[in-house]
Amino acid sequence: MNARELALIALNKITVDRAYSNITVNDLLNKHHLTSEDASFFTKLVYGTLQNLLYLNYQIEPFLKGRKQKPWVQNLLRLAVYQMLFLEVPDYAAINEAVLQAKKKAAALGGFVNAVLRGIQRNGRRSPEGLAPVKRLSVEHSYPEWLVQRYIQEYGLEVAERILASEKDEKPLYIRINRLKGGEEETLKKLSEAGVAYAETHLPFAYRTEGTVQKTRAFLEGLITIQDLSAQHAVWMLAPKKGERVIDLCAAPGGKTAQIADMMENEGEIIACDVHPHKLELMENGFRRLGVSAKTKLLDAREVPKHFPKGYFDRVLADAPCSGLGVVSRRPEIKYELSRKKIKELVQLQKEILEAAWELVKPGGVLVYSTCTLNGEENEGQIEGFLARHNDAQAEEEKKILPQEFASDGFYICKLRRSI
Repeated sequence: MNARELALIALNKITVDRAYSNITVNDLLNKHHLTSEDASFFTKLVYGTLQNLLYLNYQIEPFLKGRKQKPWVQNLLRLAVYQMLFLEVPDYAAINEAVLQAKKKAAALGGFVNAVLRGIQRNGRRSPEGLAPVKRLSVEHSYPEWLVQRYIQEYGLEVAERILASEKDEKPLYIRINRLKGGEEETLKKLSEAGVAYAETHLPFAYRTEGTVQKTRAFLEGLITIQDLSAQHAVWMLAPKKGERVIDLCAAPGGKTAQIADMMENEGEIIACDVHPHKLELMENGFRRLGVSAKTKLLDAREVPKHFPKGYFDRVLADAPCSGLGVVSRRPEIKYELSRKKIKELVQLQKEILEAAWELVKPGGVLVYSTCTLNGEENEGQIEGFLARHNDAQAEEEKKILPQEFASDGFYICKLRRSI
């Protein structure tokens, strides 16, 4: 099976079966032994097509003449047009491969696919210039119009457009030096020996890297861990200290808990909770690699107060489930699957998690609330409501990271302190 055939399978799983893009891509790469060049091409096809889905639809629609197509045919056309418009792939190669794939599924469809793609080749790229601003941005950046409208209302047209554009950029890989296993100098030396290029960031022990690090000695020995820069900010704001009691309520995949343990030098009581058994197992495996001393508990964050005395913890981290609009560059399907109804449900869930988290914070203690979304209703709006309900809470620090700022995930973090 070649890269294009595999990409079609992946897109069908993601757009029809609602599978996660990152899991789908990794699973298919593990099952099918592509060359490194083909694996890279396959990955680019899947993510590039997903990131530009609405733009590709805009190019294809005039040639469908109102005829509704099966999802796999739509995805086949999208893949071919993505190659023609965005990649250095000869048009004939993209068209011929798409026609062959169509004929394998249904012989009669070969002619239809050929006609659509030849029409696009002949007419050239269809420009969205001249459309109303919301519609234009929706097409150019492949975002549903209701989300574009929401961003414009919240950030203004100029910033909204920068956010939308940056979400299509490929983000660098960030690592954190794990001091539980070794020193910074020793670790960087091992990375250099492995041929991994790295650069300092504005955060301590955090580096921007190029290339694959998962097979290096530094990674396998637990000297480094992959963790986005924005996520690291949340733990620096939490500022855990040696000997304290700290709980991470929505901990999987465990990166923030591991950073907490690093900052506490494994001294104190560290609890990591998650509601999904398989995620708990993955987290425990990661902790073993990194030498993290943390207890894991299979618990819904809202139920955690039933298992500890009131005000038991010095510091609580609630990295709440959210709409994920800050990580669209890594999971582009998020923007198409999200709905107003889903956001409303998430806002209620976040509210319940915040209330549970507050019960765990001791007088004088700290709660850090964070999300990987850019939606104010889940961020500032959530905190405003919380502060209105709790006169014993003060917001000490607040940070919103837009994806274009550090070429990292979009993130929101707020530090709340309980009155003594």
